[in-house]
Amino acid sequence: MKVMLRGAVLVACGLSMVVGSSGSASTVSAAPPVSAAERVLLRSAEERLIHDCMAAAGFKYFEKPVVAESGQPDFPYVVDDVAWARANGYGAGPVAPAVDPAGRYFAGLSREQQDAWRLALVGSGRQLSVELGPGRRLSASSTGCIASARRTLYGDLARWFKARRLTDNLGLLVQDRVRRDPRYLAAMAEWAGCVKGRGYDADDPGELREVVAARNEGLAAPVVRAAEVSATVAEAMCAQSTSLVRTLREVEPEYRAAVTAERWSELVGLNGLEQDAVPRANVALGNR
Repeated sequence: MKVMLRGAVLVACGLSMVVGSSGSASTVSAAPPVSAAERVLLRSAEERLIHDCMAAAGFKYFEKPVVAESGQPDFPYVVDDVAWARANGYGAGPVAPAVDPAGRYFAGLSREQQDAWRLALVGSGRQLSVELGPGRRLSASSTGCIASARRTLYGDLARWFKARRLTDNLGLLVQDRVRRDPRYLAAMAEWAGCVKGRGYDADDPGELREVVAARNEGLAAPVVRAAEVSATVAEAMCAQSTSLVRTLREVEPEYRAAVTAERWSELVGLNGLEQDAVPRANVALGNR
């Protein structure tokens, strides 16, 4: 992926960053990101290491299956695909979790054993921390089997935690800035006028869902489903017929480039840490 920012070319998860002005340029080489298959490998190895650590502490731990990303479309600002909206509405509803061996095992422990199991797994304290913005901080323990597994894989746990959480939340950092941009706010006001003309008094897609949920309260599931599809189609049609989609295509890459540049060292550092972890993951899983 390439994004532009005032004469800079940023390869967000790629090999280099070229920053130029007045014809000058410099290149910072970086490790490429791990592949999707290697990402699954790393997560599987983490689960195996957690299992072994918990066993050493006298507890059972059931490894969670790791699957590749689904590839489903993501609409962080507004549903803008009319065909998808007609077919999916708000998408699948929440699925009740099945009773699994891990749940049965944990339920069979005494209260004291449950507390000890949690402590062995997640540790205590908040020694690891990363600031994602004003009032938004993520913290975790540097003790416990989860931390131990990640330290075994990545070596520098604090550095990996910061880089991984920043990377995982890069989209949210971009979205925060987009949603404060006057161009986006003007386009969203235009969108709100459009959906109001279609019978929905909502200032943004989140409020539209609240309006639909209030109308659907107590109604039968098929009626609710039809109403949700109708609202999502209106959301998408208004995104297309107003300036909202065009504005997002203009504004979002600008902020993604800016955030990527600001977080560049963490992003490329994560690539290196994860590349170095692949051989360790193979060892943990017994692969040759």
